Amino acid sequence: MGQGLVMGGNNTPSGNATADELLLNATATTSAGLITGTMPNNGTVDITPGTSNQTIPLGYHNGSGLVYGSSNLTSPNIANGVNIFGVIGNFTGGQKFSYGTKASVLSGSYQMLTVSLTFQPRLILAYYVNMSDIILYDSINYGTTNYLSKGNAVSGSQTSVATNSGFVSSSGFSLSVPTSATYWWFAVS
Repeated sequence: MGQGLVMGGNNTPSGNATADELLLNATATTSAGLITGTMPNNGTVDITPGTSNQTIPLGYHNGSGLVYGSSNLTSPNIANGVNIFGVIGNFTGGQKFSYGTKASVLSGSYQMLTVSLTFQPRLILAYYVNMSDIILYDSINYGTTNYLSKGNAVSGSQTSVATNSGFVSSSGFSLSVPTSATYWWFAVS
């Protein structure tokens, strides 16, 4: 004759599982009797991060899923100080610019407008209050020739400025200006 399964030393079921702990439609006999599982079998679960929290689906998953990553999730690609999934950004790029006012200073036979910067400008615009003379330094459109010119905003005339009467570097600029005055200037990288 066959023998029955003996649990807990007698023929009384003694498990403590609940229906939500068993896979959907699986059955078990517990101290509460026969139960049928209600836990969904989600198989592989893949999660793609987004802009809001995502709920992990209730139920079983087989462990072969992924939370997707991106090789672009690096500090230089994230704005300085911003935390995305534990990666702190250090990007401070983009175009740098600075502006202000400064008085010209006589240096040899030239009036010079000298400004310290933390970047090398590619475009500099300078003028003094009466707006009649505008100084332009442009390496954007003229490449490494670093075109220097001054023009008269009233007459539209333009003349070249000697490049040996000033400099542009990674620490600022010094440009020859037409007269002793306080100049408004704007520089962009």
